[in-house]
Amino acid sequence: MPVLFFGNILTARYATLGLNPSDQEYLAPDGRELNGADRRFETLRSLRAKTRQRLTKPQCLKALQTMRRYFDDGKPVYRWFKPLERVLNGMGVSYTRGEAVHLDLVQEPTNPTWSTLRETRYDEWVALRRADLPFLRAQLARLAPRLLLCNGRTPREQLEELAPIRLLRSGRKRLIEWFVGTIKLDGCRVRVAGWNIPLAQPTGLTKAGLAGLGKLFVR
Repeated sequence: MPVLFFGNILTARYATLGLNPSDQEYLAPDGRELNGADRRFETLRSLRAKTRQRLTKPQCLKALQTMRRYFDDGKPVYRWFKPLERVLNGMGVSYTRGEAVHLDLVQEPTNPTWSTLRETRYDEWVALRRADLPFLRAQLARLAPRLLLCNGRTPREQLEELAPIRLLRSGRKRLIEWFVGTIKLDGCRVRVAGWNIPLAQPTGLTKAGLAGLGKLFVR
């Protein structure tokens, strides 16, 4: 099933933006579906539904509730989010307190990964973008976050396909090239910031350095 958001979108006032959900949100390293305490999201199997089209309203509400509780204490949060949480902490914000939510350009998990899909099955990659980017636009217009953080160059570039970014300032920390700007979506002006390298990759920044990166965005 798609992941529409990670965290409490009803209370969040900040958002981070990535490419698309990892299939590891659903699967163990050996390919088995995560279950029990290891489960991060609902699936057709966990909801006892045959197809997406036959999901009932209670089943959909359960899936959405699980998405909202992704960062609750004790939940098995994917390690990919740790550096993003440190940047948010530098801003005085946290996923775990419901102050920030994570969104993606495309809501469908893919195997292969998003970048490999572009190289090997380009038509499918294009179709997913066309189908899901309008949903992201509607999310952002409705959420109107105080700040949207782009985790890497691709989220920034594809966000600019929705609306041009007006650059306000930029700089560099180690391997990170960061920026702050604004975009206008459906009459709503949104403050945007981000950097060139996904934080799951080596950046040259320590834990304190990631928090320091976050502090740059609250000035």
